[in-house]
Amino acid sequence: MYTKEEIWSSFSNEIRIIKHLGEKISPDGLDHRPTEKQRTTLELMQYIARMGKGVFRAVLEERAEGFTGYITESEGITLENFAVMMDKQEIEMKELYEKFDDAELGKALSLWGRTAEKRFFILDALKMITAYKMQLFLYIKASSDASIGTINLWAGMDAPAPQITA
Repeated sequence: MYTKEEIWSSFSNEIRIIKHLGEKISPDGLDHRPTEKQRTTLELMQYIARMGKGVFRAVLEERAEGFTGYITESEGITLENFAVMMDKQEIEMKELYEKFDDAELGKALSLWGRTAEKRFFILDALKMITAYKMQLFLYIKASSDASIGTINLWAGMDAPAPQITA
């Protein structure tokens, strides 16, 4: 069983990596949309910068409207303020997360067609933020920076320069 602190550490790391990926997006890539019915890069960024706290709020309030309310606030997110908005979301997520003690996390909840302990909805949010990180990486690779690689995605850093030996 993971501790509450270990789970939070994973959320925080995913947010750090997403911010790193955000630095790789060019303004020309914001309108990239892999298919007609998928989000643009900008729309994906706006969603990512709200979805984590939206899930936390819905689980805490035990109602799906908590999620919907936060998602609709995403219009003010731009390439220029994406990192700041991710920082803001992380702070708000942490504040919400701290309201969950072990007893609260163990409570059953029916939400989005599923009944489970609240802890499982929180873990689902971690899986979701990781999946959206991967989607953002693929959008960037296709539209903004084809040179990024798996180290950007999983470690949140640029590949080190090759070592030249004499």
